[in-house]
Amino acid sequence: MTPIFKILADSADITSRIQQRLLSIRTSDEAGFKSDTCTIELDDRDARIELPRHGAKLDVSLGYAQSGLNRVGIYTVDEASGLGFPETLTINAKAADVRDDLKSRKSRSFDNITFRDLVTTLATENALTGRISADLDGVFFPHLDQTDESDLHFLTRLAKRYNAVAKITHGVMLVTQAGQSKSISGALLETVYISKHQISDFNWLLADRGKYAAVNATWFNKATGQKVIVSTSTKKPAYTLRHTYDTEREAIDAAKSKQSELDQGSSTLDITLAIGDSTLFAETPLVLRGFRPEIDNLNWTITRLEHNFSDQGFTTAISAKIKP
Repeated sequence: MTPIFKILADSADITSRIQQRLLSIRTSDEAGFKSDTCTIELDDRDARIELPRHGAKLDVSLGYAQSGLNRVGIYTVDEASGLGFPETLTINAKAADVRDDLKSRKSRSFDNITFRDLVTTLATENALTGRISADLDGVFFPHLDQTDESDLHFLTRLAKRYNAVAKITHGVMLVTQAGQSKSISGALLETVYISKHQISDFNWLLADRGKYAAVNATWFNKATGQKVIVSTSTKKPAYTLRHTYDTEREAIDAAKSKQSELDQGSSTLDITLAIGDSTLFAETPLVLRGFRPEIDNLNWTITRLEHNFSDQGFTTAISAKIKP
């Protein structure tokens, strides 16, 4: 397999111009609103490479001559740096979809709004398309306050309340339940199967799951002036949320979300594919083959990907956790 790459800078193909100068390309893709990144290192021994302008769009594709290229992302250049000796030019870029407006702090309120309408409103304000999974779109909020926080922080905070993940990619603001592994269109992603012989190194950790049999949450009943406790189960031991919620529905949803999070335990997986795979991305479901039976039978979700391309080859590092 012969690794190949293609880079468009503001829609202009610069692949041939940097081919002989390229040292490495490293991209990261993470679940949620953590900004995806791209770092390109070039041989700058004679300072003849033109520096990219701040804000330039880089469209990066990786793959193999035998099977073709796959786009891994579109990024906005935010800095360039030099290092010597030998002289190296490093270009750093972040996901092009995360605009400055998304990070601007705002204070406002929303009344009688569904989660779907809220996502649509935030997406439209930021020139994005909003999509939300069917099991979340009917969630109703009598009142919401966005207080001195960015749209990114606001949506992330609400998503966590329902054990959901918010992601901006390819012009889409997407909210889905954590571990549901859905594509930009909202369709369930196909599971990827990886065999032990495809991996150059691995590290897995299985920790206790289900330490807490229930989760308690409290809400304030304005009619009676009293706090009311709701629980996901009558079993013990129980984990108690500190926050007091405004409605019973919010308290129940928060308790269910925390229970799902706790049920995942803290099991982790890190593997490196000896032959990189540019078709993979965060939130893809993953199953291993050829390991111990206890590992092969688990359903993992990719939480982070890092593609590394250089004259040494093309590899993909994967971090994953057990699906809830």
